[in-house]
Amino acid sequence: MSDRENVLTQVEKVMSGADPSDLFFDWFCRTSSLKAKGCKLVRKLEQLLNANQKGNRFDPNAVYTIFKNNCPLYGKLYDDIRICDLETGKVLYTIVPSSGFQNDFGTAILWGKDNDFSGPILEGQWKDILAYFSTRA
Repeated sequence: MSDRENVLTQVEKVMSGADPSDLFFDWFCRTSSLKAKGCKLVRKLEQLLNANQKGNRFDPNAVYTIFKNNCPLYGKLYDDIRICDLETGKVLYTIVPSSGFQNDFGTAILWGKDNDFSGPILEGQWKDILAYFSTRA
């Protein structure tokens, strides 16, 4: 699966049987764990897309998504979703559904273009991230 296909195409392919592990660009877990992690992240991505229909913070036809499995120095492995501009390749949002860092373990965190990645846009629960994407900029 191409990283440069729009997000709607990516989700559609996964839902029709393509391997969701193909959406990962980097990982520290066992390769055999990627499929389950990918399925979980695709479900989160679907929720984001539904929320974004109200807030319109990004055009789903003009972005693609990549997943990353991260290994913090202090904490446990965790995953993130990166929404990238299809034309430029620039990351627009990095969404951490559940942080693995010791100091904010389990916290949902959103980074993004809305504040030029100068710090987290919000830290809270997954529902807070969905609420952010469902409100207009």
